[in-house]
Amino acid sequence: MVQLADGTIVMAMRNRQTDLNWFGLPIVKSTDGGYTWSYVSQLDTNANSQGRFDRGLWEPFLYVLPNGCIAGFYANEKHADDNPSYSQIVSERVSCDGGATWGSEIYAAAQAGSARPGMPGFARMANGQYILVFEVCGTDNCNVHYKISSNGTTWSNDLGTALPNQQAGPYVTVLSTGRILVTSATTNQISISDNNGQSWYLNSPPAWSGTQTWPAIYQTETNEVGVVVNLNSAIQIKFGTF
Repeated sequence: MVQLADGTIVMAMRNRQTDLNWFGLPIVKSTDGGYTWSYVSQLDTNANSQGRFDRGLWEPFLYVLPNGCIAGFYANEKHADDNPSYSQIVSERVSCDGGATWGSEIYAAAQAGSARPGMPGFARMANGQYILVFEVCGTDNCNVHYKISSNGTTWSNDLGTALPNQQAGPYVTVLSTGRILVTSATTNQISISDNNGQSWYLNSPPAWSGTQTWPAIYQTETNEVGVVVNLNSAIQIKFGTF
C-alpha cells in the first residue's frame, strides 16, 4: 500500500484464475482511510498463461515518487516464452494518474536464461538516488541483490550486486538519518549501509532469533524502527532504536 498526497490509499494485489489461464495484479484504492475500497486498474495481466503456474505475475510493490507518480514493481514470468527467454524478471510500470493507467514495462532486473529475480523492494536514498532490492533464484540460490538508479525508472541491464548474508524475500527502508536497512525472509540479519549502498555491515547482535518469513521494516518514531516478521507462526513486531 501507498498513500498519495490527497490521502488516497492505493493498494496492489496478486490474482489468478483457478485454472491458471489468467493472472493479474489488481490495483484498488480507498478515499476514506481504508474503510471501503474500489477497483482502479491492473498493474499488468497475463491472459496467455495457458494453465501454467510458471507464467504468473507476483509480488507487487508500490512506491510514490517525488513527482507524485506511482512506481509499481513486480515479479513477471510472462517473458519465459520470448526469444531470448527470461524465466522471471523484475518489471516496473509507472502511473501518474493515481493508478488509473500504467506506462510501458521497464526491465528493472533481468537476465536471459534461468535467472529468476523477484520479490522486489524499493526506496529513495538520502542522496536522491534509488535502491532496488530483490532475490535471485534459479542461478543464485535466492540470494539478495541490489541495484541503484538515479531516477528510479532507468536501470542497468544486469542483476546488480549481491548483498551478503541476505537470502529471499528482501525488504529495504531508508531512515530519516539516511541509514539504509535491509532484511530478508530466511535470515535474522539486518544489513546496514551508512553511505548510500556503497558498503554494508551487519547489525550485531541479530535483531531476533528463529526462522521468519516475509519481513518489512518501518521507521516508527524519531529514533525507533520496527521490523514486522512472521515468526514462529505468528506475525510479530520487534522494535529497536537508532
